[in-house]
Amino acid sequence: MSTSPEEPALPLITVHAKAAASAQRRVSDRLETTGARTQKIQHLLAVIKAGVLESAHVDVSALGTQAPAGRSADFGEGWLAAV
Repeated sequence: MSTSPEEPALPLITVHAKAAASAQRRVSDRLETTGARTQKIQHLLAVIKAGVLESAHVDVSALGTQAPAGRSADFGEGWLAAV
């Protein structure tokens, strides 16, 4: 992710959110070209998102009150505040 000196870098969550939205549009478009119904496509994408969220929750729960290894003190403080 390159930025110019006067243009601040986007937070990673913003970058990933934009990439995810783009990927979702591409998958949806491709499935529509096969004749899949929009309602079925949206349901499939919702199930995939739910699985991703559940997996992330399991990962975070497994770490408990310990921040992932190799992170800064500020990250660890944020982790503890959020978890």
